[in-house]
Amino acid sequence: MPTQTNRNRKLICQNQNLQEVPNIQNKGIVFFAAAVVVLLAVSPLLQNLTITPRKDYFTELYIYGSSHNAAYPYVVSENNGYLLYIDVANHQGENTQYMLQMKFRSSDQPGPGSFNKTSSTQPALESTTFTVSDEEVYELPIQVSFQYSLSQLSHQVDMPDRVEMQSITANGNPYSLQGTSLNYDSSKYGFFGNLFFELYIYNTTVNAWQYDERYVSLWLKMT
Repeated sequence: MPTQTNRNRKLICQNQNLQEVPNIQNKGIVFFAAAVVVLLAVSPLLQNLTITPRKDYFTELYIYGSSHNAAYPYVVSENNGYLLYIDVANHQGENTQYMLQMKFRSSDQPGPGSFNKTSSTQPALESTTFTVSDEEVYELPIQVSFQYSLSQLSHQVDMPDRVEMQSITANGNPYSLQGTSLNYDSSKYGFFGNLFFELYIYNTTVNAWQYDERYVSLWLKMT
């Protein structure tokens, strides 16, 4: 049978347990409040890391056939017209001034460098300058035709040895190609010339045109 002393000890223990419960709850509230304060303090930094990603600045250059797709002319005939579209998409973060140069070469003449990122030393036949707003696309339609003659130096009948280029006409304007000859390519069974367009960008820091290391190119078979 419990004595009075045991009853008193039991009551004291119960009272101590009841006092410890609020203390634990208070500690939890303080910890939660401290965590909220820390999150509020670092939230601007987290926003900078997650909401403002790094942006790359660049330009896109495309060439399309007459139907705005990859159906390009391949076999061409003298004085026939061929419609091309050149698209320039600006992702430079600001309005940008561009220059597009049209060039032509034979397989023996230098083209733009794909590995060393250099422009061709061939002279520009036509240069077109234009300004494109940021995140906008500029499209340049170009109607081209070629003037040339077949040269037969050997005695083989109906077997010309080379094509002598005379000129290229772009949007009604003729440009001389005198001195450019296309030799017969036995691996491809034809005479091939390379029409290509190089893109330049105006550098406002040095106030000069700079090659943007981008070009589009078509190899054409002259018949």
